[in-house]
Amino acid sequence: MIKRWDFRALMPADDVYIGSAKVSFRTPDGEVSGPCKVEVHSDGHVNIGVEIEQSRIPDEYHGYLMPFLSGEIPKVTGKNTTFRPGGTQQITNVEATTQQGIFRGARAIISNSNFGLLSPERGSIVLSANDLEFVAGEQSQ
Repeated sequence: MIKRWDFRALMPADDVYIGSAKVSFRTPDGEVSGPCKVEVHSDGHVNIGVEIEQSRIPDEYHGYLMPFLSGEIPKVTGKNTTFRPGGTQQITNVEATTQQGIFRGARAIISNSNFGLLSPERGSIVLSANDLEFVAGEQSQ
């Protein structure tokens, strides 16, 4: 198992790993997944970019990923739903499976996001994991 401070010494700098990722959230609970690109930088920092193809989010978000990922709080009034800022979205698990092994962590932040106007249920995010580890050659469980 390789921890972040070891990435610099044990993995090629500025390397890219392709695979699939699953990201789990709490408050509100949910999950997104899809193809990913893991970038290991020369300073040991690792970014995980995820193209969201599947999601499991609470029904009151009506499939809209942007307010869910931003931690906005839905308020349902009759047939209308509005979103108000004030929530805090917490990432509880990140797992990126590549041919070389698995990158996983229990804490991360969304450092960038992109959502289409015509496809609100799809988008992409870039994560910066705080406690990322790498297990070479292991398959997802």
